[in-house]
Amino acid sequence: MTNTFHFIKKNKKIIQSFSGAILIGIVIWQSNPEKLYNQIFDVPLYYLIPCFLLYYLLVTLTWAVGIYFLLIRIKKDTFWKIIKSSFKLQVIAAITPGRLGDIGLLYYLKGEYTSGQLGAIFFIDKLITLGINIVISIIGFGILLSWKYAVVISFFLIAIFSLLICFLFKFPQKFINWGIFKNIIVYLQGFRVELNATARDIKGIAGNVVLTLVRYILAGGCMLLALLWFGQHVTLINVILIQAVAQLATFIPLTTMGLGVTEAVCISLFITIGVSSEMTLAALLWSRAIYLMFIAGIYLLWTGMPVYYKVFKKITPAE
Repeated sequence: MTNTFHFIKKNKKIIQSFSGAILIGIVIWQSNPEKLYNQIFDVPLYYLIPCFLLYYLLVTLTWAVGIYFLLIRIKKDTFWKIIKSSFKLQVIAAITPGRLGDIGLLYYLKGEYTSGQLGAIFFIDKLITLGINIVISIIGFGILLSWKYAVVISFFLIAIFSLLICFLFKFPQKFINWGIFKNIIVYLQGFRVELNATARDIKGIAGNVVLTLVRYILAGGCMLLALLWFGQHVTLINVILIQAVAQLATFIPLTTMGLGVTEAVCISLFITIGVSSEMTLAALLWSRAIYLMFIAGIYLLWTGMPVYYKVFKKITPAE
């Protein structure tokens, strides 16, 4: 058992990539490959590519501004550093399962803020994102599948959320006062100070919540346009609900970038509103391909910027 756990831990990324390849293979096999092929190559890319690239750009910027709103109370001029870091984090998030790439923010801003401040900001931001995701997902379960399942899931998630929040804000240290747990709780006490200060920043939290909702609307709008170009007429609210459920599933670190998981969930739910599996899969595959283009562009700028700067200095005449 120990050897198995060690093997999985050591080869986690390979296993996740392999799992994603298997899942996406199953999804493609379950669809009509010939029809899927025709759908993939029968799209107006001159519309689709700019649309998705603009979406990924706006999502990155709105996330960065949402983080900045939570940090305004500390009164440090780090706006452009957060913007710059957010693009680098897109590259990291692309190869990190379970949407954990954003934790790199703790590294990029560690010289500007304390670990407690960054930890609290990161946690609050994730809590807001996850909370909104859960609320929209529960509504999606109720409207698209069954309100009975939605109620059961909501009770389960509320119980988990309550325990987590009680532990972070109110857990009595005296119950765990030995060994490694003592060290964790001591660190947690410092983290709680910043967590409470951030939680009382109503303006910052309100700004983050609004921008998080904007990201969901942008995601739904982009997918809606893609489906319209594929000839499918659906409502924006249904697309947002389905994407929220799919995004909730990708928080489980089964595969890299949620490969296969997103496709399976979206296909299952889009079928309920009359969109064929081939149509859904074609739109999702193109969105992934364009996202990789976006990531590749950021990576080339990130790694090549020093080189570009040197070349620019050489070709620019000295005054």
